[in-house]
Amino acid sequence: MTLTVEILSVIERETAGVASPTLDRSRDLIRAGMSAAPPDAKEYGRALLLKLDHLIRGACVEQARPADGQEYLAPWITVSNPQPAAA
Repeated sequence: MTLTVEILSVIERETAGVASPTLDRSRDLIRAGMSAAPPDAKEYGRALLLKLDHLIRGACVEQARPADGQEYLAPWITVSNPQPAAA
């Protein structure tokens, strides 16, 4: 399939607000078609690749670190173990 500006426009519209696997697939599709694309589609494709890379990076979240009980906004406050409720 030869990439055209119209195809790239459709890809851009379809990737708005989708999950990361779809973004990855669209990015791979664009990369595969860049070599045979006309110059105007190559330029658009490069810009769209930048946008997709940004969206993919934004979709990946950093894993939360386990709470060690010592990270507070007010370090002078200590948290004690909760007392068991009376029956």
